[in-house]
Amino acid sequence: MIGTASAGNHDYLRSLGAVPTTYGGGLPARVKELAPQGVDAALDTSGRGALPDLIEITGSPERVVTIADPQAGQYGVPYTSGRSGESRAWHALAVAAELWERGQFSMPVAQTFPLADGPQAHRLSEEGHVRGKLVLLVG
Repeated sequence: MIGTASAGNHDYLRSLGAVPTTYGGGLPARVKELAPQGVDAALDTSGRGALPDLIEITGSPERVVTIADPQAGQYGVPYTSGRSGESRAWHALAVAAELWERGQFSMPVAQTFPLADGPQAHRLSEEGHVRGKLVLLVG
């Protein structure tokens, strides 16, 4: 598995078992160097214009999926936002809970906010450089 992140997050990617590389210009060449045999599939979680590169890397839009780029349709890439009406993998919650109990799953929290600071949390999320979840505290 290859993961993209800024250089400051490469150790974190390694801790997850991924081979790190930086995102941005030249990504297909960097991935080809890391995986000369090719890449089976790609998942876009950033929604920051990576789809053309990911299609080039995998060789087909059918081998790319995004949860973050609503422009996916113009590239023929499947898009799921988890919004109402889309299929959801509710069964995965039980699997995640079991993995959590065994110490094989973690959900890092980057920062917590009182509910009134929701707009600040949203702005931070939109910047796209948060490692972990932003949690709004209710009550």
